[in-house]
Amino acid sequence: MDNKKGFFDEITGSHFQEMLEESKKTGNTSRIDRIFSVDEQVKIKDSKFIIKNIDHFTGIMTMKLLPDKKVI
Repeated sequence: MDNKKGFFDEITGSHFQEMLEESKKTGNTSRIDRIFSVDEQVKIKDSKFIIKNIDHFTGIMTMKLLPDKKVI
């Protein structure tokens, strides 16, 4: 999870479930939007990537650029 300090904080499955339940009750998804997971697809500018690895100690995510399905 992005801690907004340039690093990632690791979260447990139970903590993530608590955050999901809280966001359903309050309607506030701002904390959920900062969670990244391996194999998640993300869009940066107009490019799509898949997260291959997250190093929680260095704050480095390894991503693979995905092809655009519209390209002929």
